[in-house]
Amino acid sequence: MDGHQTHGLPELNTKFSTWIQTLYHQRIHSSTGESPEARFQRAAKTLRHLPADQDLERLFYTHLYRTVRKNGTVRLEGQLYEVPLNLRALKIQLRLNPFTRQRIEV
Repeated sequence: MDGHQTHGLPELNTKFSTWIQTLYHQRIHSSTGESPEARFQRAAKTLRHLPADQDLERLFYTHLYRTVRKNGTVRLEGQLYEVPLNLRALKIQLRLNPFTRQRIEV
């Protein structure tokens, strides 16, 4: 049996992970002159850590700008959404997860 064959996605993921850890992260890259692991370790002390309670989804929200209509609504991809009336005629920023749209922030 050929050692390069895989029998399903879990096995493929395991082989890919092994390749990443043992080969890719260890090889010297021509553009940087160092391995990805060495480069990461050199920069690791400057990385900022997020608080454990940080809402990670919000970090990836899309930001869109809309002008509020006189009736206190904004249009987003063909649908109208109500916003506070005191925002009429103002340009506002909407923040949302573009895939779920479960929550839209103004």
